[in-house]
Amino acid sequence: MKAILFGIPLLFLIAVLSACDSKNVAKTDNQPANDETAGSDEVVTDDTAIDNTVPTDDTTPVNCGNGVTDTGEICDGDAKECAQIDSAYLGGWATCKSDCSGYDVSGCTVDPDADMPAGDDTVDDDSSIETDDTTTPDEDAATVDVYAPGPHVVLQKDVAENADGNAQAVRIFYPAEAGTYPYINFVHGFQLKNIYYDQILTQLASHGFIIVSPQLKQSLIGGDNSIVEADKILALIADWVKPKLATHTGSAVPDFTRFGLTGHSRGSKISWRMILKTPAEFHAAMGIDPVDTNSTATSDPHAITGPMTYDAPSAAVGTEKGPTGFQACAPADSNSAGIFYPNFPSPAWHLIAGSVGHMDMIDADDLGACGMTCSVCSGGDDAQKATFRTLVGGLLVAFFRASLYEETALYDKLVDTNGMPHPIITSEHK
Repeated sequence: MKAILFGIPLLFLIAVLSACDSKNVAKTDNQPANDETAGSDEVVTDDTAIDNTVPTDDTTPVNCGNGVTDTGEICDGDAKECAQIDSAYLGGWATCKSDCSGYDVSGCTVDPDADMPAGDDTVDDDSSIETDDTTTPDEDAATVDVYAPGPHVVLQKDVAENADGNAQAVRIFYPAEAGTYPYINFVHGFQLKNIYYDQILTQLASHGFIIVSPQLKQSLIGGDNSIVEADKILALIADWVKPKLATHTGSAVPDFTRFGLTGHSRGSKISWRMILKTPAEFHAAMGIDPVDTNSTATSDPHAITGPMTYDAPSAAVGTEKGPTGFQACAPADSNSAGIFYPNFPSPAWHLIAGSVGHMDMIDADDLGACGMTCSVCSGGDDAQKATFRTLVGGLLVAFFRASLYEETALYDKLVDTNGMPHPIITSEHK
């Protein structure tokens, strides 16, 4: 996307740059942008588990799912420590039910000597009490609904640049439950923010992953090229993520022997530079509408120059409208179909989602804050964007659980287009 934008008139570039550098982030859950002062290394920005299900019961409150506890709701998208609901619980977290009628306490550990309350409308009285805190997903992987929220409550934390020796600001997603989980690095798209992808990354983390998304410094008229950015992230992983991440994720421990990479747009280009530079470091990689342009204006050549030979499964999901419109934000010769999938080693999977565009996986409440950088790209309507976000989150879950948990039956989810929540126009694998 970066190279092609240099053909836009100067005034248009200034408008894009101004819009993208705006600090007006449209989050509705009190999440700050990544310009937090470096004085705090304990910035917990969201301890909620996002429920991506869409209730269909007519009794569900109209505003259920908006993240605000409105009249007639007990909760909305949040989670509580079980002990906050009743002192009879020894531990665990309870998530808000999808119809906002109360909290699901199936993950709470109960004191066997205590009397549990009867008729508490904030508690799911019919749920079983789970005491097994295993971090291994269900054995029957083929039956897992990858498009629904997983079994883990997801906590989220921002650590500002240099707040704890980290050279880049990061957003962290991790399960609240104790355990050891595969680690995934996510890289945002060009001119975007790492806080724009909460829905899909929360969906992924809820199925048992720890994710770090660093904030890069990019500009249309300067900033690092993707070569420098890849080196900076590799340094962040070596110097901060591996030695210090576990101090920020509570009882959730990252497992770097199960290491995945993913990214959007130029973030995929950066990720594949990382793979090609240190192929033994990573164990699976997936691109989200990936773009690898050859920008002579910024001395940023293709990361992928031919068939690749690393030993890890790969996947990519592209968009039908990415190569179209006034501004081709995912040019045909540099996108998932043009350069990524043709050069992936086997095994690899490739899908193209119909009717959506290059920015349609971004959180709904951030599309406005993104400004002209997002609006210049062709895309779908609100309903299509919603199902596409659900699709992307589910494909990430299927791919990384199959590859990093070795639940290989879930690779079938990547080709089961009939079971996907959004239409697919291309599906191939090798």
